[in-house]
Amino acid sequence: MMKFEEARKAMVEGQIRTSDVTDMALLTAFREVPREDFVPKAMAHLAYADLDLELATGHVLLRPRTLAKLLELADIQPDDGVLVMPGLTGYVPTLVHHLDPSRLDVVETNTGLNKTLTANLKARGIKASVLKTLPKSAKTGYDVMVVAGSIAKIPEVWAGLLAPEGRLVCLERTGPVGHGMLYVNTSGGLSGQAMFEATSPWLEGYAPQSAFVF
Repeated sequence: MMKFEEARKAMVEGQIRTSDVTDMALLTAFREVPREDFVPKAMAHLAYADLDLELATGHVLLRPRTLAKLLELADIQPDDGVLVMPGLTGYVPTLVHHLDPSRLDVVETNTGLNKTLTANLKARGIKASVLKTLPKSAKTGYDVMVVAGSIAKIPEVWAGLLAPEGRLVCLERTGPVGHGMLYVNTSGGLSGQAMFEATSPWLEGYAPQSAFVF
């Protein structure tokens, strides 16, 4: 039988810390949250592998190294309001919860995953608003938006979801190699910077549009 606690420690020491992730609160979250609880039982033996795990079509749990670097880039603070997309079955929101944000909203468009997500957060006593669609605007902008998947391009309307100087992190790519991106909501719109190389499957609905050939 696989010893998940040992596998979790090995994941942190062998995949995450060696990728220059140094935030102690984040490392503690990865050590304490049981990743195997958030994947199907048939995939539990892969929970701590250096792999992206597809939980449903277009809904992928990022490999530990990529997810850790993305969350460190987000620099979530205790007074931040945070939006996480996709929520999947709750692993990423649970990690974020360990960073003690003041507000946590989670988007999961897949009906089955949304139900599992809601149940998992409730079972852990995590207070979060679980949404089925990404809001078009926000009366109180989010300080941080975590998009845990690859997209071709940031929609400019996402700036309307962020507070002034709010941060958005995602993986962005149009070809085989992508980058972990940090966007800041400035007075002139979203300003982005590539921070590290990473590639993962496309987030459902955000792949590049196929070009027409005449």
